[in-house]
Amino acid sequence: MPGRFLPSVQRRLPIAGLLVNGCSITSGPTELGPDISAAIRPTIKLSYVGLALLSAGDPQYLPAIQKAVGFVRNHRITGIDLNDPTAGPKNWIAGAAAIFLSEYCLATGDDSVLPDIQKCCDLLAKRVAPNGRMGHHCEITYGGGGLTIVNVHAHLAWALADKCGCRVDLSAWNRSMGEIAKAMTDNGAVGYSSAARGDNDAPARTGGMAAALVIGGQHLDTANAMGRWLILKNNRLTHAHTNCAMGLFFGTAGIKQANPRQLQQHLQNWLPYLELCRSAQGAASYFGSKRNFGGDEYLGLAPLANATIALMLASPEDKLFLFGGKTKGWLTKASASELAGAPAKSKPAPAAAKSDTAGGKVDVQSRTSQDAGGQNQMAASGRNDATGQKRAPVPDAAAQQTSQDMAREIYRGRFQQAKTVAEKSALATEMIDAALKVADGSADQYVLLKIARDIAAGAGDAPTSLQAVGKMAERFDLPGPKLAAETLLTAARNATMTGQHQAVAEAMVSVVDTLADADEYDLALSLCELGRVSAQKARQHALAKELTAKIDDFKKRQNTSQEYREAAAVLDKIPADPAANLAAGRYLCFVKGDWARGVPMLALGSDAALKDAAVKELRGANSAEEQAAIGDAWWDAAQGRDGAERDALRLRAGFWYRQAEHELAGKVVGLKIKQRLEELSKLGRQMSTPSKPPPPAIAPFDDKTAKQHQTAWAKHLNIPVVQTNSINMKFTLIPPGEFDMGSSEQEIAQLLLEAQQQKAPGRYAQHVRNEGPKHRVRITRAFCLGVAEVTQAQFQTIMGSNPAKFQGDSSRPVEQVTWQEAIEFCRRLSESPQEKTAGAVYRLPTEAEWEFACRAGTTARYSFGDAAQGLGANAWWSENSQGQTAPVGRLRPNAWGLCDMHGNVWEWCSDWHAGNYYAGSASDDPTGPESGDSRLLRGGAWDSIYPGHFRCAYRPYAEPGARAPNYGFRVVKAVGP
Repeated sequence: MPGRFLPSVQRRLPIAGLLVNGCSITSGPTELGPDISAAIRPTIKLSYVGLALLSAGDPQYLPAIQKAVGFVRNHRITGIDLNDPTAGPKNWIAGAAAIFLSEYCLATGDDSVLPDIQKCCDLLAKRVAPNGRMGHHCEITYGGGGLTIVNVHAHLAWALADKCGCRVDLSAWNRSMGEIAKAMTDNGAVGYSSAARGDNDAPARTGGMAAALVIGGQHLDTANAMGRWLILKNNRLTHAHTNCAMGLFFGTAGIKQANPRQLQQHLQNWLPYLELCRSAQGAASYFGSKRNFGGDEYLGLAPLANATIALMLASPEDKLFLFGGKTKGWLTKASASELAGAPAKSKPAPAAAKSDTAGGKVDVQSRTSQDAGGQNQMAASGRNDATGQKRAPVPDAAAQQTSQDMAREIYRGRFQQAKTVAEKSALATEMIDAALKVADGSADQYVLLKIARDIAAGAGDAPTSLQAVGKMAERFDLPGPKLAAETLLTAARNATMTGQHQAVAEAMVSVVDTLADADEYDLALSLCELGRVSAQKARQHALAKELTAKIDDFKKRQNTSQEYREAAAVLDKIPADPAANLAAGRYLCFVKGDWARGVPMLALGSDAALKDAAVKELRGANSAEEQAAIGDAWWDAAQGRDGAERDALRLRAGFWYRQAEHELAGKVVGLKIKQRLEELSKLGRQMSTPSKPPPPAIAPFDDKTAKQHQTAWAKHLNIPVVQTNSINMKFTLIPPGEFDMGSSEQEIAQLLLEAQQQKAPGRYAQHVRNEGPKHRVRITRAFCLGVAEVTQAQFQTIMGSNPAKFQGDSSRPVEQVTWQEAIEFCRRLSESPQEKTAGAVYRLPTEAEWEFACRAGTTARYSFGDAAQGLGANAWWSENSQGQTAPVGRLRPNAWGLCDMHGNVWEWCSDWHAGNYYAGSASDDPTGPESGDSRLLRGGAWDSIYPGHFRCAYRPYAEPGARAPNYGFRVVKAVGP
């Protein structure tokens, strides 16, 4: 639900203004409440509001922020006496004050607050009990059990103060961390205390602690576990101790810091809910749940609601250090363009609200999950789509024969007795029941279901035979729709009674669309024809007419499919051909419903109306008016067209009208949208079809499974497994997954022993020591990786030069490329007209992505196994390269279809190098250290003489400006934002 709570500076400034007035900051502290000298309320409320105003990033709010700073400094914390920890404010006040003052210092560079920050932090440290517990004040409340939410505030204060340059008592940190660890549940939630573990009301504690650990660079694996819990329990963030607002604020901070890939989804989940809290003036009313209402009411509902929402919307912008900021003095350095409302770098799109990311890039992933149109491919994925469970392979012939012989022995008498249709149907049903009682995936189960299917189909019993087929497809790696079609053909030929003919025809109607969606037109047409005859025999004339209409429709689609294949062949040679792009785009959008792939092609096509609408969609929308304009473009493109194409275009318009409908209600344009949506409702078709993600590729897995993962994710994302861009670079899809990165202590010891024995060259041993510890890494998002290294021809096209030493064949990899030049190539390629129109974004892979792609499921030294003897067939190296590079893609690819991952040229990765990085690396999508002197290289090269150089885990490095005839690169094409 789009609305005023869109995450941009421009839309957040009015909320900030309302905060100023609503909290009376501009009128001075005396108006903050009658109990100002004694109440905890003003300090915590002002800390929230002050942080929210800071997050707006606008210096015009500095006077109000500074008044809040003055109030916090000149009240309660003035009573701190470090010689007497019993004196001074409650821990809540000291923690909130230190957090706010630290962020103010980091934003403005105002060092005058440092003594106050230090006093608050030292007071908190002195109040940590020897067992790590903390209470409201000096005493440990709740029977000595304490409250970990107080510990969390202290850790956030210490972590932020450390960034300001203040001193942190590590002993207090460690004692308090011990209590946090004891209070944690197995799934990452922080309980009330070590005496009351559990995940009830845990979002504020868990989110705040996750943020503190990441800011402080401590216990990052623990922080990652907390980040995962926050997403797992995302709908419960307002169930928070001590108040609902803190749950949303700290929860968002924890997700941004410890699980940043999920931040966009988190905001998409909550923006519609928060939108419902918006008043007519644009401010927020109270949003809390039934739980912990008192804490919010005590502090002030309206200020907390507005402050929390403003902070949530600021979370993507990397300004506040709570949200991942790293630039000191960022507020005073804010550029004029930012203050005018320029889009943030990583602005997330609200759910179902837009199809672009910042800068006009196409949000392929979010759009395909919303409106992919349900392309239904026939390729078996090796998993049951309904349950996500692994399907068993079809048993081999010998196993089937053994089970078949046993089944004949058991059912011999029954086979002979079953003479009538009813008796055969009853026997088939009995065998299906028996199959479900034996081991899933066994040869016995497969054979029993297969015999049941054959008996029922032979008797003309379509429903029972399809029941057997359904059970087979759930449990075995079989193409279910195709198997169902073949079974129905048999049942149709054997049907003798009117009811059987009707059942056959009705079943065929439900199957033929799936076959056609999978381009199985010949089989779909055969089924339609036989189904039409069956319907006529059953005197079901409406059913016969429906199947006749499908025959006509499928023949047209079959012709269009052929045109698409011809167009695809042209595009392989001339990617920008307008006529071929139009033909391919029309087929993908109007026949397959695959708008994610089709829209970029229509934008390059020769139809002016379709081109205009497609370009508008690719540029995206930042307001309801722009969403409506995209809808208008598709609606206008439908004029003068008929049939399915007109309906598809209007439905596409409806997809965008739905996003704008709420905010434009009551306006003239809103009336037009309402009328058009009412007209579309008569079509009786969906405007979007969400899809559930397939399971990730969790290593180890074999070559076949690797390809099944690619196929499943390609289907989910509605993109091909292999893509070709405008300069003929091919990319293959790498699905999300998990793997063990690096080498274990035992492996490193063995490698070092071998290096000593074989006299490995150079700094090989030093690099090997940097491969540990082995650690589990999750790649949470799919990406497309170049099938081969960037060639000299491709580099020349984009950069206008060819620095390679080994020229003469432009299909050789480009080398003598610095890291900076590789980055510049990615930038220019992304900004090239055709790629920009298509919304494509290119970059270097992280070393985690590179190793995951190289391994392709294996845990061996190389993608092809542990034996170095396989290098000759898989890598260009000193033994076969003849002292030079070779044209890319000539040797055997790995399981993902990637060539030259071993050898030819070393490949630059995006990460900085640090020898001890693996010891504290993030487990989700690690991107390397924040800084360094050298960048990482992977894969080995044509002149490498030692087999160890080509191992998947080997990670040498070089300065970013280094240039050598064995340094090259391959690139990532992003999938989604």
